[in-house]
This record gives sequence, C-alpha cells and structure tokens, in this order.
Amino acid sequence: MAAGGAVIALSERASPTSAPVPATRFSPQATRRAGAAAGSSLVIGQTRHGELSASDPRLEDDSFFDCYAVQTTEAAAYRVVMRSPTFDTYLSIGTGDCASTPTLSDDDGAGGTDSAISFTGDGQTWFVRANSLLGDTLGAYVVELSEGEGLPRLASGQTLRGELTASDGKLNDHSYFDCYSVETSGGATYRVTMRSPDFDAYLSVGPGQCSGAPVQSDDDSGGGTDSAILFTGDGSTWFVRTNSLKTETTGSYSVELVTLTEGAPAAIDGTKARTRPGPK
Repeated sequence: MAAGGAVIALSERASPTSAPVPATRFSPQATRRAGAAAGSSLVIGQTRHGELSASDPRLEDDSFFDCYAVQTTEAAAYRVVMRSPTFDTYLSIGTGDCASTPTLSDDDGAGGTDSAISFTGDGQTWFVRANSLLGDTLGAYVVELSEGEGLPRLASGQTLRGELTASDGKLNDHSYFDCYSVETSGGATYRVTMRSPDFDAYLSVGPGQCSGAPVQSDDDSGGGTDSAILFTGDGSTWFVRTNSLKTETTGSYSVELVTLTEGAPAAIDGTKARTRPGPK
C-alpha cells in the first residue's frame, strides 16, 4: 500500500482458475452489442441499480455485463464501486466504449466479493463495465461513482516508504503495485530509485496516470535486486509505479526521487532493464 493512499487497479482479468486471460476477451457478438449496452450515464454522487440478465451481452468467458458512460474531467479523481448481494462482482473501466479493452479492472477491492476502482480522469468519456467474476451469473447489483483521492505525490529530494500488500492493485502478471505522481519541469533530469529488503523490485515511469503505458521500466539498475530509472521531465505530471518482478509478492520498500541538475543523464546498464516475465 502506498504512503498516503493506494490505487485499486487491475490491468487484466484473471479467470477463476487464475490462468492468464487473452488480451482480447470480447466475442464478436458482445462487441456488436456493447454499444447499445453503454447508453446509461453515471455521474459523481449517483448510484444506479441494475441487474445482469440473460438478455445482456456476454464476454468470452460467458459472463454477462452492463455498461455505463462517465464523462471525466482532466486530472479529477474518481472512485467507482460495484456491489451485489447475489454474486461475486467484477468491475472494469477504460476510455472509449465497452467494446474497448479495459484499462483497469477489479474483483474484490471494495471488500468481500464487491469491487472498487480508483482512477484519474483525462477529459474523455470512460466506460464502466458491471460484470460478474464467474460466467452465466445473473442477479441484481448497484454501481456508484464518487470523488476519489489523488495519487500520493513524490517530490524531488523525498524518500517515501510503502508496502506491497494483497489489497493493492494487480497488473496482468498478477504482481501487486503502488503508484505515485511526480510534477516534472521541462528539460530537468530525474533519477528515481526503488529498494526493497523483501523482494526483487520492478519500477516503471511514464507521463499521465498509472493506468497508462510506461515509457521506461527497470529491474536491477539500482544494484542487486533494486531498481533505478533516469528520465527527463516535460513539464507534465508523470507516474512512478512501484512493483515487484515476481507475481503476488508482498513486502516493504522505499522509493526516492532526485533531480540531477548538471549534465546529461548517465547511461543505465540496459542489460538490467529486463522485460518482465509472464505469469507462471
């Protein structure tokens, strides 16, 4: 869990057997029907009551879903929660419509079998897909949207301590992560370092929010099993994603940001910026 807050987020859905799920999960039938299912809007402070029924579109795992549209404001924080008294909920969100690949997904982030996702708006329309964890599941549910908490800030010269826990979000390889925001200055060079006594650290950075694709990632450039990245700011907000190399790993860590004020960035050993292994 990150100092000052946590992001509940999953980038891909795991099946009930925890096997990897293909990136494209929509059947042709679901893709054609998804647009019609996304007609209901969802605004901050609103709670919608819905029901998964046999007439709803399906995903490739035979689970039914409904879809809602959220018009976001750039840089605004949101939290969406799905609850059901009758089934294990599964919630997904992303930009575009429900036929798009989700950016974030969650199973039990609201406690028990309920779901929750926190995210930051970018001024686009996002979809909220209300779904069940298991296929062929029907029943009533509620979905609600509220103002969320922003990401904890990581400032130059600061070292924050955090912990990866089983309540944190997961990436598609089932590894837990926390996320921080960094306000960069155009042309300034930064070094971010992640260290852990408990696990092999894995660090990623990029512009925008933590759900975005990182522009740089690193495994061992901090020495041993620690991570380090040098990057140049562009005057926008960047994310720093603290993560583990291996799946479902928990433990404590520290993350430090330093501004390098002189000269060009020193080269980091590219052989240590390894590609993360896939799910085992």
